Amino acid sequence: MLLTDWLKQNFTHITLNTTINNKGTILNVPEINVDLTVGLISTDSKESFAKLCFHYAPVGTIIDEIDSEWYESKVLAVRNMLTKKLLNDSRCKQYLDILERRDKERWSKDSKQTQVKATTNEGISLEFTVVS
Repeated sequence: MLLTDWLKQNFTHITLNTTINNKGTILNVPEINVDLTVGLISTDSKESFAKLCFHYAPVGTIIDEIDSEWYESKVLAVRNMLTKKLLNDSRCKQYLDILERRDKERWSKDSKQTQVKATTNEGISLEFTVVS
């Protein structure tokens, strides 16, 4: 069996968990999917990824060249998954709050200010500023 054939048969999900929710159904994903997903993160080229996969493949597997488009699509899927996890992380909101305070020009929300000024006949001046 060729390594690319083994990958197409066994690397079915990009995931960091062995159970995933797929449209309301819980799927039990083989551990090899987690290992290969982590392998995509930890390697920096398709050649090193192929060497890593060879360690998980059964005895007798022949190393061949992994298709570049297949490899790049898997790497993009991993990046997308990691970005989603970062954005769903509760710390993300904290990081955005810090950015809003430190770099108001680029990150803060537009604030609306309303000012009301009134001066009486006796010379008393009142000024209200409402920031929302």
